[in-house]
Amino acid sequence: RYGSKATLWIIPIILPLLTYTTFHLVARFGSNGQLDKMGFKYERLKFLLVLLMSALASYILFAVKEQTTALPAVIPGLIGLLFAVFGNYFPVLKQNSYIGVKTPWTLKSEVVWNKTHKMAGQYWFAGGLIIFVSSLFLNHATSTILLLVVTVVISIIPITFSYLEYQRLTKSDQSI
Repeated sequence: RYGSKATLWIIPIILPLLTYTTFHLVARFGSNGQLDKMGFKYERLKFLLVLLMSALASYILFAVKEQTTALPAVIPGLIGLLFAVFGNYFPVLKQNSYIGVKTPWTLKSEVVWNKTHKMAGQYWFAGGLIIFVSSLFLNHATSTILLLVVTVVISIIPITFSYLEYQRLTKSDQSI
């Protein structure tokens, strides 16, 4: 929407505050205590996401001041770091409905959840590092394309893995 420039100064306050509040409320009221089992790691994840939202809010102010809509070259690198952070946290995530690879199969089986998140964590961490490092050396257009390709790959593989693992456990009559 269009508005006065004064309203833009609300963005650096609202965006990180909304992120913090959402993570706080989900952990407190919406996760049935599952996210509390992560302990300090959940607090660290919340801090890192608030920091990322602060950086995004700062970029929004910069873009308005410079009157540009172009994404700076640093954005794919920051997204790569975000993926790496999530990948680092995936193996410690307890089964929940809010954070992680939430497929019908991971939500039905704690075994599938744990196996999927252990595998997905490795892919997300490696994919995030590939995106980050490539953003340092490749031109912006190429690193943006790589960001999109890696995002698709690290999203599809865990979903497919969770389905196949659930089918394997179901067929072998193992405890799901």
